[in-house]
Amino acid sequence: MKKKKIVLIGIVLPMILLVSVLLFAEYNNVYRECFVEAGVNVSPGDFFKNATGDISYAENSDVIDTKVPGEYRVVLKRGAFTHKSTLHVSDTIAPQGQAVNVTLGTGEACEADVFVTDIVDATEVAVAYKEEPDFSKMGRQLVEVVLKDLGGNETTLQAELIVAPVLSEVLVEAGSEAP
Repeated sequence: MKKKKIVLIGIVLPMILLVSVLLFAEYNNVYRECFVEAGVNVSPGDFFKNATGDISYAENSDVIDTKVPGEYRVVLKRGAFTHKSTLHVSDTIAPQGQAVNVTLGTGEACEADVFVTDIVDATEVAVAYKEEPDFSKMGRQLVEVVLKDLGGNETTLQAELIVAPVLSEVLVEAGSEAP
């Protein structure tokens, strides 16, 4: 009877210990939180310290959109194991763009985005006037346009607005120089 106990302890205890070590290693292999900058591509393997085997997002995992800052609850499947992690997407980089000078006729107006081209950012960018120009004032005006992304980062660009009189009709006599 004593030999059976020793054999049981000699076989069962190491097996329990081995299974415990393997389970600990599996669950310790996952980052509980991951932090990324907006716009970065994220794959299921990025949540693992040692990404081996077939890893996929579980059906009950949040849909990840790294173009939208926020927290995403991520559920991952690797073999028979399910793991949970949190993805934190932040936007710390201000948007960039090129200022464009605009010429309008008297009485014409335009939106702020007309003064900007080539906007670059990982997230959606709103364009607004810092202070709306006076479209009825003839001549040149300095216009400041603010680019603001979903992370709250801002860039201010300066452009020039020229308001000039526009003739509704121009008569040119044949043979004369163009105006």
